[in-house]
Amino acid sequence: MERAEGVLRRDRGRWDVESYTQLYNTVYRALKAHDPTLQVGGPYVVMDSWSDPDTASDPSRLAGPWGVVDQRALDAVEHWLAHADGADFVTVDGSNGTEDEGLITDPEVANEKFSAITRWLAARTDLPIWWMELYPDVRPDDDVSSDYAADVALDAVLRIGDAGGDAVFLWQPEADPDFPSVALWDSTADPDGGQPQPLVGRIEGVAQMWATGRAVRHEWQDGRLVLAPADPEKP
Repeated sequence: MERAEGVLRRDRGRWDVESYTQLYNTVYRALKAHDPTLQVGGPYVVMDSWSDPDTASDPSRLAGPWGVVDQRALDAVEHWLAHADGADFVTVDGSNGTEDEGLITDPEVANEKFSAITRWLAARTDLPIWWMELYPDVRPDDDVSSDYAADVALDAVLRIGDAGGDAVFLWQPEADPDFPSVALWDSTADPDGGQPQPLVGRIEGVAQMWATGRAVRHEWQDGRLVLAPADPEKP
């Protein structure tokens, strides 16, 4: 997997997606020649968003109360989809915050960004959709080890699944004071470290519901994410 942001077109103020796609195709062909069963995908574009279309240099029409997606990121994905020699999945990464102002609405509302981008991808490809890095931010005053932060993270994952996503990878699974994002376990630098964070219990609860073959209904009530098996009799 190659990440698209590795090459810049400074003269055009965007990533050099053409050169990246050529590199991707070379790697893809070599890997498949070596072992056709290898899973290869891309383009691993960072789905940047901005607080206001009037202040963004390249605003897209993909927008909401959470901000506006950078058109250059969407263009990079569409170029790769049109010119890649092949792929087993399409992957992106990003946060629910904006590049210029961070979160501009409540975190649970900002999570709709993940849904919107996933739907946008699903409308353009039948490839499985992977979020290779997911950053469900909370407010700077919020404790990233709190139940609320865990709820925000799980809400983001479930929204991606509801929108057609197939896989989500959590960056930085170990808590790190220099990396203020939700984690699965606390720092192993401490003698009694490695203990599960609240997100682990949330994921285990969802897994138990999924094990019954039922979808999971989720909604926010009084600042908490409430989960329940979906009623198969209801649409």
